[in-house]
Amino acid sequence: MTSRKISSALNTVNVCKKDGYFLEALIKNYHLNLELIKHILSVTVPGYSIENKKVKTIVKEFQNEIALNQALKSLITKKTFKQAKIWFLKMDVYFKKLKMEQPINTKALLSEAEQIFGILNISANKLFTKNKA
Repeated sequence: MTSRKISSALNTVNVCKKDGYFLEALIKNYHLNLELIKHILSVTVPGYSIENKKVKTIVKEFQNEIALNQALKSLITKKTFKQAKIWFLKMDVYFKKLKMEQPINTKALLSEAEQIFGILNISANKLFTKNKA
């Protein structure tokens, strides 16, 4: 994942939000946040494979690696990532509810998603600058 891909995905989210497609913006932001976590994990943990893993597993492994891996700990703290973990759990409930009916908390989750993106983007930018140096 490059900063260009992040910018492109973020532009797509902003266009969806501007046009009033909040559900689509939320889903795209969800995928963007997940891709950032996958990228950070794959770069900081040597030999880590993301193949055929569910979101809950990836998030749990990311949280466990924060406690163990000093390089990852310098990118994002366990306390900061706790907000992201809670948001991913809320999104899991949201997707389950979405199967039955249109949930009413889409805008609230979208604003939370943008906050989580900010946290993960700062960590990814730290990672990009370390790789360039």
